[in-house]
Amino acid sequence: MKIIALLLVSTSVLSAQPHTWQTTDYVQNMIYRDIEFSDSLHGLAVGNFQENRRPTIKRTTDGGKTWNSILEFEIEYDKDGKFVRLPIKFIAVGHPSPEIAIVAADSGMMYRTYNSGATWDTLDFGFDDRFWDIKMSDVSNGVASTSTQAFNTTDGGKTWTRLQMPQSATLRDIAFYNGGTVIWQLVSNSRFGIAKRSPGDLDWTQYEAPHEYGQMEFLNSSLGWVVGLDVTIGQSGNDRIYRTTDGGETWESLLEERIDPAFGLLSIDFVDEKHGIAGGRDGKILRTNDGGQNWIVDDTEIEEFVANSIMRVVYVKPDLALAVTATGYIIRYYSPRITSVDLAAADREPGIQLFPNPAGHALTILIPQGCLNNQIEIFNLTGHEVLTIPAQAITNEAVDIDVSMLPPGLYHIKLSGCDKTSFQQLVIAR
Repeated sequence: MKIIALLLVSTSVLSAQPHTWQTTDYVQNMIYRDIEFSDSLHGLAVGNFQENRRPTIKRTTDGGKTWNSILEFEIEYDKDGKFVRLPIKFIAVGHPSPEIAIVAADSGMMYRTYNSGATWDTLDFGFDDRFWDIKMSDVSNGVASTSTQAFNTTDGGKTWTRLQMPQSATLRDIAFYNGGTVIWQLVSNSRFGIAKRSPGDLDWTQYEAPHEYGQMEFLNSSLGWVVGLDVTIGQSGNDRIYRTTDGGETWESLLEERIDPAFGLLSIDFVDEKHGIAGGRDGKILRTNDGGQNWIVDDTEIEEFVANSIMRVVYVKPDLALAVTATGYIIRYYSPRITSVDLAAADREPGIQLFPNPAGHALTILIPQGCLNNQIEIFNLTGHEVLTIPAQAITNEAVDIDVSMLPPGLYHIKLSGCDKTSFQQLVIAR
């Protein structure tokens, strides 16, 4: 393995946002394990009841506002009422389209639907191992893994072929899969790493990864993140987030800070190169909108008994994210964005427009048509520049900016490089 290179970068943890997370579903005694969306409306969450291991699959068709149970197994008894066996546990879900989903379970089992959960097929792999993860890159291609075996499908999960994997390694989650290139998180001789193989490769390329126990997420074959806990100082150490831009060969430290409750991060997900979310124990949730350079600690204001561990997070789109907990809760973050009606109105007005103004923590700047790819600068009353949005970051008429780090007060926003320089006053008020 290649030795890991950690490149420390400047990062900060920003102040808490207003209450934006809400509980959208609760099942008593449920331990949720995974959540996955096929688009902005359709998603599945899988979990198991603490008592008797009864598994369930929940489905949403409105972006996580409401959830309905579509599959649930009960304990089996014989005709005399004697216990026969416990049902299996659901572990992970792949959901490539609103109609298709494949749920990986323990005891070498999978469950598949091709009609939005109306009926389910059962696939028995003939071994007792638990599936740890499953990824579907489209409706046909996918991969799944146990701790020692990996399989791929090219026909939507009807048949699976075992993959030759690196020796003497315990497989963890699937970090990336696009129908060809696959990246695995693994542990070998108590060292964390990744194994990577692309189409045409004869063998796996292996790199050492940060020694963390949390989830690894790759947006593509080059860009990835991993979360965890610095355990060198016991059970309440620093939260850690690392990033790689070269497929795992080298890593840079994005976050190394004790964020109470200090019991580590478990899950991470990115919807694009900028917008990411991480979740951990005791309800800890962090968000970033700049690829991980800065992290916002969300103050969910949800009752303490809801929190427990955030088992899995999913970032559906920049204004929509969800998480499932080990205490039976599905929580949802939604931040309304400027509509097409607002954009049309702004196009008829000169200069730039700000929504809202006064602003608290988030600001949207509406750019006139024909003025894209021009720099935006924010100045305080003394004339000092406090924030700059580079031209390459402005790709559409609505530019979302996190202003939670700016103290309350009056500011001037400048848009330059268009037909004329435009100024607008901004008030930050909390």
